[in-house]
Amino acid sequence: MIRFRLFPEEVTSTKAKAFHLVMLLFTLLVIKDVAMKLVDSLHYHTRDLSAFLINYQGGFVRRGLGGEIVYRLSALFSCDPKVIIIPFNTACTFLLVALFVYWFRKRHLCWYVLPLEIFLGCAWFIQWPAIMDSTLMLLFILMLYLFNSLHRNALRIVCITIVMLFTLNLHEASVYFCFPVMFLLLWNDNKTTKTGVLFFSLFTATMLVLISKFHGDQSTVDAIHASWGDVFNEEPTRFDFAESLSWSFFDTAQMHIHRNFGSPTYLPSAISFLQLYLKGFYIRPFVLLLIYYVMTNTVFVFRRNDSSLNLQDRKNICYLMTFQFLSLILMFTILSCDWVRVVCYWTLSSYAIFLMVDRKTIDGAFPEWYKRLVWRLDRWLIRLVSPKKGVVAVCLLVVCITPIHFRPTIAFDYSVVGRIMEMICHFLS
Repeated sequence: MIRFRLFPEEVTSTKAKAFHLVMLLFTLLVIKDVAMKLVDSLHYHTRDLSAFLINYQGGFVRRGLGGEIVYRLSALFSCDPKVIIIPFNTACTFLLVALFVYWFRKRHLCWYVLPLEIFLGCAWFIQWPAIMDSTLMLLFILMLYLFNSLHRNALRIVCITIVMLFTLNLHEASVYFCFPVMFLLLWNDNKTTKTGVLFFSLFTATMLVLISKFHGDQSTVDAIHASWGDVFNEEPTRFDFAESLSWSFFDTAQMHIHRNFGSPTYLPSAISFLQLYLKGFYIRPFVLLLIYYVMTNTVFVFRRNDSSLNLQDRKNICYLMTFQFLSLILMFTILSCDWVRVVCYWTLSSYAIFLMVDRKTIDGAFPEWYKRLVWRLDRWLIRLVSPKKGVVAVCLLVVCITPIHFRPTIAFDYSVVGRIMEMICHFLS
C-alpha cells in the first residue's frame, strides 16, 4: 500500500518544510494550468495546429511526415484533423511527464525540478498542444531505449537509424539534441561497430541535406491547402505554415539574431544599446548559467536518504548538460528564438540520458580532455557559489525564462516566487 507523506524523512527543519510546501503549492498551480490548457484546447481551431498540417501532397517537404499521417487518418475517418492531433499530442505530453516522474521515483531523486518551467513545466507555458516537442522527446527516449535493450549490432543500428529518420522528418530541430549524443554513445560502445555508426551518420546527414533542400515554395503551400480542402469538402481556411516551409538559412539567422540580441526601435538609441548589451551579452548567459547550476545541483543537494547518487553521477550530469548545450548552441543563437522550447530540449534530453543510460557508459562516452575541462569549470562555479541547500532553494524560486524574448519583469512572473505572489494577490483581492 502506498502511503502519502506530506514531508519526506529528510525534511525536518521549519525552513525546509516551508520550502517544501511552497514547491507543492507551485506544483498545484502548474496542474491548474494544465487543466485550463486542456479546456482551452477544446476550443482550438484547426488553423491553430498548423505545425501538424504540413503534408506531402505538394511533394516531399520538410516537417511533412506528421501532417501526412494526420492527413491520411483524417481522410480515412472523415474527421477534423484536430480530433486526431489534440488527443495524440496530449497523450504524448502526459506520457513524457509520467516517464520522468517514474524515473525520479525509481532513482529516489528529489522532485523539485520537475514542475519548473525549465523542465517539465515548460510544456504548459508554450503552445501545447499545438506543437510536437513532446513527440520529438519521446522519440529520442525511444532511441535511448533501443540503445540499451538491443545487443545485436546490425539490428540496433538499423532501428535507431529508422527512428532518427522518422524524427527528422517530423522536425529538423531534433537533429541538434538527438544526433550528436547518439553518435557519441554508439561510437564509444563496444557492442557497435564503427561501420555501423558511419552508416547511421551517413543516413542522418543525407536526410538532413534533403530536408534542407526541399523546403517548398508558394505552389507547395497552395497544394497543401488544396489537399485539406478535399478533407473538409470545402474551401479551407488559410493555414499559417508558409514560414515554416520556405525559410532560408541566412534570412532566418538574421531574424533570430535580431530577436535574441536586438532591442526595440522605439527606445532612444543609448537605451537601446544598453538593453542590447545587457539582454544579449549579460542577462541571457547569466540565465543559462543559472539553469545549469539548478539542474546539476538540485537532485544532489536535496538528496534523499535512500538515494544511490554518487560523485560519478554528479560528474555525468555535468558532462551531459554541457555537451547538450554545445549541441544546441546554434538554436540558442541563430536558428531559434523560442527559448523555452530550446531550454526544454536541453534539460529534458540531458536528464533522459542521465536516467536511462548507466553511469559507466556515460562516463566512457566522453574523451578525457573534455571531462577534465568540464569538471574544472564546474569546480570553479561551485567555488564561486557554493551549492548549499539554502542557495539552491533560492535559485529554484527565482530561475525563469520567458517563452521568446527575455524580459526580466515577465520572466519573474513565470518563476516560482512570481506565481506564488500572483496567487496571493488574487486571493487578497
